[in-house]
Amino acid sequence: MRGEILPVKFSGSHAITEMVIERTILNGLIHDGEPISPTLEVLELDRCKIDDRFYFLAAALEGFPALKTLRLSLASDWDVSHADIDEPTNISHGVNMDELLSALVGCVYTLENFVFMDCIADRPQETRGAIHIVPGRATFERFVKLKRLHISDNLFQAIGWDTAANHSVLFATVLPETLVELCVIDPWVDEDFVERAAPLVEARQTRFHDFSRLILRSDKVQLRMHAASVHNLVSIYAAGGVECLVIESAHAQHFIKTDSEDLQPWSEMPDIRADWRAVVEI
Repeated sequence: MRGEILPVKFSGSHAITEMVIERTILNGLIHDGEPISPTLEVLELDRCKIDDRFYFLAAALEGFPALKTLRLSLASDWDVSHADIDEPTNISHGVNMDELLSALVGCVYTLENFVFMDCIADRPQETRGAIHIVPGRATFERFVKLKRLHISDNLFQAIGWDTAANHSVLFATVLPETLVELCVIDPWVDEDFVERAAPLVEARQTRFHDFSRLILRSDKVQLRMHAASVHNLVSIYAAGGVECLVIESAHAQHFIKTDSEDLQPWSEMPDIRADWRAVVEI
């Protein structure tokens, strides 16, 4: 579904198991208090425009009581109030992380896989502006079935804000103990990042018993600048029995699907498993 304006009535949707809504103005899904689809397990909202308080997103998710996989990507012109902006602007309403995570309350007991990305809008550079993220206290700890989380580091750093020392959020303080795989997208893998990430593998013995894979997906320039820190982190995770995959992207903060040739194994760690694309796909 692309380019349409919601709300819409869904008919014959009770047998749907997967839905992709792409670049659409999401003004709400009408479901009259009944599930839109009691069988839907996979929902992708690809660079849609959403109201800035996420009310309609919350209402939509309440209509999918069996949802297991959510792929949510926000472009820098994500706010529905910017739907017709064609003049130069650097203004974007802030993505309030507390409000956004509150909007996901309808799937906290069912969601197993979550892809959550921010990216640059598909518009000329002089008009696309920048995404602004408002940090919040909320974390992913209440997602009691979450196993795989793929998240942009810009968004990841903005959760659990009040619990952070010096505004550096430790991974282990904001994730559910059910986690199996974490992919961090567009991270700046410096020593501060290593300090945020290391306690997660250290906590495997006490809390994160099933955690087994970390994926770093960053652009070539960042990986080259912080190669020593990347190698250090990979060594820490390997010593803790956790697989670590490093993927380099051709561009930072651009929407890149996992089957794109713009994603490749990091040149300094080319001996990656042959099925890495299938592994990183959600």
